[in-house]
Amino acid sequence: MSCYGRNHEAPDCPTHLLWNDRRGNHIPYGYARGGHFGAYQRMRVTIHQPEYLPYLGFFDRLLHADTFVLLDTAQFQRGGFINRNRIKTPKGSQWLTVPIVGRKKDVKKSIQSVRIDSEKPWQEEHIRAIELNYKKAPHFQEFFPDLRELLLRKWEGISELDSTLIEWVVTLFGLSIHMVQSSALSITGSATDQLVSICAELGADTYVSGPGGRNYLEMDKFSRAGIKVDFHNFEHPIYEQRFGGTFEPNLSVIDYIFNCGPRLPAKTKSS
Repeated sequence: MSCYGRNHEAPDCPTHLLWNDRRGNHIPYGYARGGHFGAYQRMRVTIHQPEYLPYLGFFDRLLHADTFVLLDTAQFQRGGFINRNRIKTPKGSQWLTVPIVGRKKDVKKSIQSVRIDSEKPWQEEHIRAIELNYKKAPHFQEFFPDLRELLLRKWEGISELDSTLIEWVVTLFGLSIHMVQSSALSITGSATDQLVSICAELGADTYVSGPGGRNYLEMDKFSRAGIKVDFHNFEHPIYEQRFGGTFEPNLSVIDYIFNCGPRLPAKTKSS
């Protein structure tokens, strides 16, 4: 179970295995280097920007890690998945987009500072679209009420919304992983420098990257820090979806949950 946002009394988070970072988040004892916190034995970290109800592969990667860092300090970019995702309808896929405050050209904000435009009725629209297209799915009645309750809460920042929904899915899948926000850590430098810094601060010996990391990671920096890099390669399973027709991969994870229930397929390989 995730320890993100929970207190010391959480039964799956023994007090002696936790310490507080500077934002009050609980991090497993020994995951930080320096001081009296030694490096934890064989700790694997994966890092990704928060996304809105992300696709199945997002959660498959978490099966290969001990700690998941939500990179909320990264720059927000429109047109990605931070504030939107797709569901299936009789006419194909449909985007569900969370409106944000600011001009379209304003792309210099960090994800943690992006505000949701509460003047627009996005919550009702998303709930209506989800219910319309999934109400006859096998597991809809089991999981929709909780999702509806989460969506209807008062949200201010996109990072807060995304991280809460991600933790909900993590809990449904029964994943044993600790979640930390990068804004709670001390990170500096270029893209690779930041990843190395996060791994070092958490005491990781392995960084689990997506396959795209092969195109931009400066591998020598990980080597010098004594950190191994594994690349996660996800093969999307084909399952029965609503409305028949050609299978549509890479939809929001709720497509899988409503159709197949809260059990992840066998995890894919890391190389």
